[in-house]
Amino acid sequence: MTKINSLSRKELYDLVWSKPISTLSKEHDLSDLELRKICIDYQIPLPKNGHWSKLKYSKPVKIIPFIEDFDGSNMIQYVPKIKSTKELVKKFKPIRTEVPLKLTNPLPEILEAEAELKQYKFTSWWPMTRSSEVLSIKVSNFKLLNRALRIMGFFLKSITKRGFRYEIIRGSLRIEKYDIK
Repeated sequence: MTKINSLSRKELYDLVWSKPISTLSKEHDLSDLELRKICIDYQIPLPKNGHWSKLKYSKPVKIIPFIEDFDGSNMIQYVPKIKSTKELVKKFKPIRTEVPLKLTNPLPEILEAEAELKQYKFTSWWPMTRSSEVLSIKVSNFKLLNRALRIMGFFLKSITKRGFRYEIIRGSLRIEKYDIK
């Protein structure tokens, strides 16, 4: 789902004159160029080069007044750029990446998969969950069942700690991020 942000021309004008474009672009997940283009398209005057340096050293600056008379929409809608996986990963705090040696505090999804897998212990060469309501897990050998459950349980707990949510749809795992902007 793509998130669409919106603000009025006056709000954007106030923002551009309160902070440098480079700061605003990061806050609104746009490139500097995209933000400048929006300002030009909506006839929002931008501070001249050196504006922020002059302010820093208490030099006089010229503030260009807001243009009320505009024949387009006063509401600006934009789609923030999608962050690359590399950028998202940088934001995550390190989380323990060692799979536990024992299955402790298993999630209900793991317990359901385990119960179903144990039903097929002697009837299938490649035991796997078959119910559409249970997370699909396939193991090559029953000796590896506990290990497979520990790895999947650890994975689900880890993504939840990182702000993702998941659901099981017809045996498949669907993962999405909370509050993606």
